[in-house]
Amino acid sequence: MHTYSISLHFSLESFELINSWVLSLAQFTGNDFRVRKQAFPHLTMGMFHAENDDSLVLPFGQYAGMLRGQHGKIVCTHAEVVKKKAVFLMADSQSAGRLRLWNRLLHDCLQPSFSAANNGLYLPVHFVPHIALATGLSSAQAKKASLFLEEMKMPVPVDIASIVLAHCKPYQMIQGWRW
Repeated sequence: MHTYSISLHFSLESFELINSWVLSLAQFTGNDFRVRKQAFPHLTMGMFHAENDDSLVLPFGQYAGMLRGQHGKIVCTHAEVVKKKAVFLMADSQSAGRLRLWNRLLHDCLQPSFSAANNGLYLPVHFVPHIALATGLSSAQAKKASLFLEEMKMPVPVDIASIVLAHCKPYQMIQGWRW
């Protein structure tokens, strides 16, 4: 079994803003995990196990087609330290509600045929829409991150540019749909 992700990717302008926070947080906290791993900004909608790439292409295409014409912007209102080990950029309630709906649609399309990956954290019952800015923080780094977050200017609109099906570890994009 292989692990796959389906995630939202951002416009160049939104990507550059979010990535600047990732880089600044890494420098400020001393935790460069996301930078070293080249974990570029994205919003994961779901993770699945499947036997091969081809088995996911058709259901992914159907799902992406369902999202065509949807509003491609989310508003991020704040960032927070989560479980003293990560920093997540969070959406306003309207954007988060729309993302939860898209997550449920994704799982309706794929769940009957594919098992959930990543301990089920992206299943609709557990889904928390977020954009990771830092991960793998120590307690001391999490405290530093909290200070950094106080200086971030919010809210910010984030433009969604595409939705991508990718193979995880190593990361390899299989198919993408422009918004």
